[in-house]
Amino acid sequence: MNIVLIGPPASGKGTQAKLICEKYNLFHLSTGDAIRKIISEKGDLSQSLKGFVDKGLLVPDEIIVEVFKKYLNEIDAQNGILLDGFPRTLSQAQQLKDILKIDYIFEIRVSIDSIILRIEDRIICEKCGTNYSFKKKGFSTCERCGGKLVKRSDDTTKIVTNRYNDYTKLTHSVIDYYKNKQEYHQIDGEKSVNEVFDQICSIIESDKESE
Repeated sequence: MNIVLIGPPASGKGTQAKLICEKYNLFHLSTGDAIRKIISEKGDLSQSLKGFVDKGLLVPDEIIVEVFKKYLNEIDAQNGILLDGFPRTLSQAQQLKDILKIDYIFEIRVSIDSIILRIEDRIICEKCGTNYSFKKKGFSTCERCGGKLVKRSDDTTKIVTNRYNDYTKLTHSVIDYYKNKQEYHQIDGEKSVNEVFDQICSIIESDKESE
């Protein structure tokens, strides 16, 4: 089972990715992880990629796709993959269909107003990255690993609003490309973590029952 997970910054996409991968034993393939892995290796692709990253330039679609294909061949994902951060452009989405069969495309929808409220309340574990609510949290260490809970430096209204606008511009064509496909499902991200997860699982489990 292969899943594409789409969602704006602070939509809870990362949390849902972890939950889905744990439940269905999927490999979490993050574009950022793939880029870092390929850069650490030697070769033409590594050098090309490093040249763009070091200069802070947008990596061209053809190189991102090559990174994805190379990384895909190096990982053990017998039960399937959850794609996080790929595809980000229409060209990437169009090329993905020739590389990997996608079973589900989940778009987590959250308004910018809700996202701003979330980031104002969010603190994270600096060790494992688990998110917590500042208002609800009564202690200063992570329940999972004991790490220190901190406020992310980029969790500001201005930065997140800019990232949300960039996300909307970048992924608009991707969502248009996917939204009429059978695999596409829109998820109400305004709900709680468990309710969002239940929406996703119910779609997957419903398909299993109909097989």
